[in-house]
This record gives sequence, structure tokens and C-alpha cells, in this order.
Amino acid sequence: MGEVKIREATEGGVGALAALMTELDYPTSAEEMGRRLTGILADPSYVTLVAEKEGRVVGMAGVHLERTYDAPGLGVARQGFV
Repeated sequence: MGEVKIREATEGGVGALAALMTELDYPTSAEEMGRRLTGILADPSYVTLVAEKEGRVVGMAGVHLERTYDAPGLGVARQGFV
């Protein structure tokens, strides 16, 4: 069993992220994922992590800070795919 490594996503990994989304029934091309990820990586309120096992992306998680109407300050919204 290989060790799972967690790292921040990079624009160089859009193909792997697109394949993961498609595998999870969210069909996405590498080009579209590239456009999305470029905007997300440029926004400091977002962090995108990927899980790798034996050199293959097997999961991802995205977290971003957001303001809400029901509480003061910032809250955390998250989205994860395995």
C-alpha cells in the first residue's frame, strides 16, 4: 500500500484534476479545469490540496474563506472529492 501525500495543487496538475472530476461524474476537460484553477490559485482566500498515492492524484480538497450574513467575520467553506 503506498503512502498518501498531501500537497497544494498547481496549474501543472490540471489534467489530473480534470480526470478526477470526470471519474467522480463531474465531466470536466483539462482546459476548463485550467481556467477554473487559474482563478482559484490567484485568489488568496482559497487553498486547494491534492492527495497523491503512488504518483497518482486520488483526491482533492478545496477550502475558501467567505463572509456570511448570519455571523460576523469570515467563515470556512469546503469542498472535497475522493
